[in-house]
Amino acid sequence: MNDGLPLQTRRLNLRRMNHNDGQALLDIYGNEENARYEFSPPWTADQVEELIQSQADIRLGDPGVPFVLVAIELASDQLVGAI
Repeated sequence: MNDGLPLQTRRLNLRRMNHNDGQALLDIYGNEENARYEFSPPWTADQVEELIQSQADIRLGDPGVPFVLVAIELASDQLVGAI
């Protein structure tokens, strides 16, 4: 898919999520402390997998469809969030 991704800033690489991101996403969004600042309770592993699956075939510009990218910190090569 040639959608102009990944995007890179001075600090981050923004790219499509993939199945290898599951544990890192669960560590962030399944964390009770982080959930205090979100609009939903902590996620389960099934919810993370569902999100990853839902993003697999989405094309940039599909109307009415949320498009989620993961943020990878360049200095550490660690997934630090999603937008």
